[in-house]
Amino acid sequence: MPVADEVHRLQRGKDAESRFFQGFAEEGHYGGRTEPTDTRQGIYAVTPGGKFLASINTRNGKAMAAMLESALGKWKELEPTERLGKAFEPDKNTRFERFFPTDGLVLRCVSRDLEVQKELGETDWRREAWNQDFAWFRKGEVSSMIPEAKVGATLAMPKPLAWRLAQCHLLDNVRGQTPAYKPAHIKTALLTFQVTKVEGKTLHMAITGRTKAERAGKWKGGLECELLGRAVYDGERFTRFELVALGTRWGETQYNARSGQAQSRLGMALVLDDKAPRVAPANHWIYGWR
Repeated sequence: MPVADEVHRLQRGKDAESRFFQGFAEEGHYGGRTEPTDTRQGIYAVTPGGKFLASINTRNGKAMAAMLESALGKWKELEPTERLGKAFEPDKNTRFERFFPTDGLVLRCVSRDLEVQKELGETDWRREAWNQDFAWFRKGEVSSMIPEAKVGATLAMPKPLAWRLAQCHLLDNVRGQTPAYKPAHIKTALLTFQVTKVEGKTLHMAITGRTKAERAGKWKGGLECELLGRAVYDGERFTRFELVALGTRWGETQYNARSGQAQSRLGMALVLDDKAPRVAPANHWIYGWR
């Protein structure tokens, strides 16, 4: 059974799920590692009871297949009772996914480069790199974005929501993980909704905006974006939401694979996804939801 999860919580948490993961991760490829970081990211093959079989951290298909073959060999050597192991009993639900806004707004946020580095080889994975995240808004937050039902009426997205978008989602994560900006890094975060058409309770809106974030220190860099989009609100919820962010990035962070690259252009599409999986935003702790 394939399972995907965010390793940050699992490798540091104290709940039953985290302890279960930590139990077999310490036998894997990064077991006991403290330098250069304490990450336990990777692919693990384990029994239902958590007995370690094999692991690897790779994008190489052949290496992945070899790991699975090794795991299968160890599985075949186990006695039936060893294969099952002790039943796993999770704690009560403490995951952020429990806040999934079924009556709010979920945006799928896809990012990619708009230009390819000339020095990258034809087979370099960074040429085709892209990433995705999900941005969540509760029902009350959605309501706070909606202007008066009159053509020409405008309303700025409330500052806490605009800043959250800039902090958590308008990031240079195209090639890899990158941390959220801190509030002090946000220089500009403005999004404005303007009504272009009214049909009964349904409002058609244009969205414009701009953001800029910049960090100093060891991992100095930043991202400046212009935003343009459109949305339709039926009086209860958004039935359409399409927002494009075109930005200029510079600098790097520890894991976003930008070492040595000068500033470049990237793009992001933030689109309504009413069938989105319950995957929490990558930087969900910034939301402060309780």
